[in-house]
Amino acid sequence: MKKFIIGFMCGAAIATTTTVWAADSIQAYLFPSKVEFRHGEMITPVDVSGDNAVINYNNKAYIPLRTFAEAIGAKVSFKEAAASNGNKNQIILMTGQAFENGPLTLSDPDNNVNIGDLYVVREPNGNNSLTSGTIRINKVLKDKEIEIHAFDAKGELIGKTDFVYIQDSESKPPRPGETRLFSTSLTFNGNRKMDSCVIKIRDQLKAIESKETDVHLLGSGGIAALYPPGGFDGYLPAGQVAPFIVFFQNTIDHEIELKPFEMNIKVTRIDKNNEFVELVYEKKLPTIEGPLQSLSFYHFTVPWNPVDREGRPLSKGRYQITLERPDTFRYTLDGGSIITEPLITNTRTPTAFNVELQ
Repeated sequence: MKKFIIGFMCGAAIATTTTVWAADSIQAYLFPSKVEFRHGEMITPVDVSGDNAVINYNNKAYIPLRTFAEAIGAKVSFKEAAASNGNKNQIILMTGQAFENGPLTLSDPDNNVNIGDLYVVREPNGNNSLTSGTIRINKVLKDKEIEIHAFDAKGELIGKTDFVYIQDSESKPPRPGETRLFSTSLTFNGNRKMDSCVIKIRDQLKAIESKETDVHLLGSGGIAALYPPGGFDGYLPAGQVAPFIVFFQNTIDHEIELKPFEMNIKVTRIDKNNEFVELVYEKKLPTIEGPLQSLSFYHFTVPWNPVDREGRPLSKGRYQITLERPDTFRYTLDGGSIITEPLITNTRTPTAFNVELQ
């Protein structure tokens, strides 16, 4: 499938203020400079010789926009002033790569959603990352999880997304008929190219069969655990969605009939002594119940966008992500009487994680 660059409007300026000129011309001076663009460990020298020279105007340094854009891997297009663009010259910076740009042609088999404008960026380490796209919601998505499976030109699976987070879900739950942006995460080797995608919708309330259990469990019974995002080291970038994982597993060597079991995710602001300051966000997870085979489990991806309950971005600081759940679970065996027993312990995963938003 065709891949091409998409554009978005942005302003790039070295100066920190905007100057309005009353005349049609200005007087500027050459400003001999050595310019480098640094992204992580990558250092890209910028050619500012000849026609690309840096100039000084009003004690501010200016570099040609096209020269700067191409140094960071972007492209620039220019449209002259016309009635269609408000009679102003239009400059467009284009960065990254879009897959299936245009109509939202990707869909799951049941047409719950249509997806398109998948956006791929090059990471400093050379890998590619699918980071975002556009989604049209056709059916109710309550208690559903969306997955995007990516394939190369040979039909081999590159990987699947860790999560799909629909913009503003906290303050405005998605509704059929809406079209929104979404964030996601799928990182793959930079030598491989995404050629096709398959959209899958998973029912969160359908148990997943397994033939193994976590070796870190103490005992046998039921476990409700919280896992942080992959590579989590206690820090998360403010404004970036982070997927926390919640699951409940039956480790009893027998099928059980699970009685209603409820869990919540809560985010609280804490001080430097890890003391509670205020509750900033909470999310109720689907209630799980019914037959559950031995080792089968329920799995919930909870993409946490660092915002409060009104959708306002959280300030940088210290927070705690908590899985709030009962200490016991109830079930029956072969239609017998109800059994109540404590949840077993997973020594690797506490029920809460402290997070430093940076």
